[in-house]
Amino acid sequence: SNVLEEINQIFLENNVKEVFSAATAFARKLNCEKELRDIFYKYLGINIKVINGEEEGLIVYNSIKHQYHVSSFSVFDVGGGSTEIVYPEGNNIKVKSLEIGSLYLKKQFFKNIPPLTDEKNELCSYVLSKLSDSLKKEIISPVFGVGGTITTIAFVLSGSKKYERDIINGFEIDINNLERFYHSIEYMKLDKIRETYPIEEGREDVLLSGVLLVLLLMNYFNIRKIIASDTSLLEGLFYLPTRKSEFSRTDR
Repeated sequence: SNVLEEINQIFLENNVKEVFSAATAFARKLNCEKELRDIFYKYLGINIKVINGEEEGLIVYNSIKHQYHVSSFSVFDVGGGSTEIVYPEGNNIKVKSLEIGSLYLKKQFFKNIPPLTDEKNELCSYVLSKLSDSLKKEIISPVFGVGGTITTIAFVLSGSKKYERDIINGFEIDINNLERFYHSIEYMKLDKIRETYPIEEGREDVLLSGVLLVLLLMNYFNIRKIIASDTSLLEGLFYLPTRKSEFSRTDR
């Protein structure tokens, strides 16, 4: 409630007239959409919409299309609870939402930090089984990557000391560089990761599982590079051509 009150204060101080809102994987797993909507309405006066994986993927795809002016591409949206893989197939845009998020995988498989070899192997087997059950091995390039795991990887690989969107947007994550980074943190304890890399607090907890997940995605689809993007779902809500009223409230 304190966080929502702070957000509402920001709205008031900046004379915000319209708010767009959506809840993703964490809310889908809670199975208490009414309670969530009630809380957001109470503190912010907005009707938050819980979107499914397909809606999320399409919004992100549209966001990338507008930001980078590309017409044919694929997207890896690597979140904490799920990963959406979005790609064109004929005249349609396909979305596969899989329960292989970085936080979910860490909680499910890493009982030790650093994780044991068996734990990493079990994670890999699980992710590859999810992919092979749902997806062919061919997707259209270029491939854009969004989500906290992707942007954190891009930030670290860029060598920057301060996170800046202009550096992240368009940064190419090369699989060889990512493999080297994975091996550099594979046996690190969390405090050592925090000490070594200037990443957002809390990201160190899911860094290894997230990096391993991205490597598995790249290897499965034989992708050598991913274009990182800090532009994703948030910006995509503004580009919605229809049904925008479902995500917004203007009578604040």
